[in-house]
Amino acid sequence: MVELHPLNAAALKDAAEQLPTQPEQSEAAKVRTEMLAVLGSPVGQQALGFLQRGEVPQAGAAPVLDPNVKAALDAVESLATDAAMVPILARLSLKTLDDALLAARDRAQDFDTATKPVNQAIDHLESLLARQAASLQGKAASPGSGASLTRDFTVARLRYAALRYEIEARLNQSIATFYELQVRKSNISAERHHNRSQRFFFGMLAAQLGVIVSTLAMAARQRNLLWSIAAAAGLLAIAFAVYVYLYV
Repeated sequence: MVELHPLNAAALKDAAEQLPTQPEQSEAAKVRTEMLAVLGSPVGQQALGFLQRGEVPQAGAAPVLDPNVKAALDAVESLATDAAMVPILARLSLKTLDDALLAARDRAQDFDTATKPVNQAIDHLESLLARQAASLQGKAASPGSGASLTRDFTVARLRYAALRYEIEARLNQSIATFYELQVRKSNISAERHHNRSQRFFFGMLAAQLGVIVSTLAMAARQRNLLWSIAAAAGLLAIAFAVYVYLYV
């Protein structure tokens, strides 16, 4: 098993300084100039620091959650049923949920903004190391510019990427959970409105039945054709309503 050593930032600079500078238009000279510029820049030094320490930029402090939001998140995490979620989500207002979602999205965006320049610097260094290796093929290379340096940089970059992806995944998971709460709350509200509409329908149907019974009674008493037509139309309306309820 190959032993992996931590990235040596000084070795990167030494390897760049040992590249030939003449002629100036050569690939090695261009790599030397670009690599020294990246290593000397604040962003490049910051990127090397994260690679050496095996860390990533901070995602920012987690926002303080409303107690009702925290209760809903705990219920989702414990795989609570829809019936158990109803009273929990009933105490959670849409504005509070929207504010929590916005805070989670802002935190993810802040982390992306903090890591973007570091990621670009690391990608640039990786590209320069590849160009350096290509320019030194067939030539006597210094120990610091050999395969060991490239290997150590690759290991450090992969470790950094793994940590960054893990944090990004957790931030995106938090956003997705808030979206899930929004969907569940909307579904519960829609179901409530559906049940209310159904009860209104039954109430209207009962009122219509009462009107028809009264119309039939008056038609039978007065033996009037118009009352009979009205009663027939009412019965037809009730029959159609029952059909819609059962089959549509």
